[in-house]
Amino acid sequence: MVSVGEILVNYDYDNQVPVYGFGCKAHLPLINTNQTLHCFPINRNPEAPEVEGLGGIMDAYSNVLTQI
Repeated sequence: MVSVGEILVNYDYDNQVPVYGFGCKAHLPLINTNQTLHCFPINRNPEAPEVEGLGGIMDAYSNVLTQI
């Protein structure tokens, strides 16, 4: 994941990278459903799915793991 993230941030002019998860039943503050979500924002914000840089990508994934 770090290798892909390093490439993504190099192609993003503002260092804000949208990060999504795929295929789970997410119980997040703004997204609470019993249906399997095929695409959901990892930062838990459907209005602004971006995180800052590689550190933001890794932190967002680490934080969401406890809620999916």
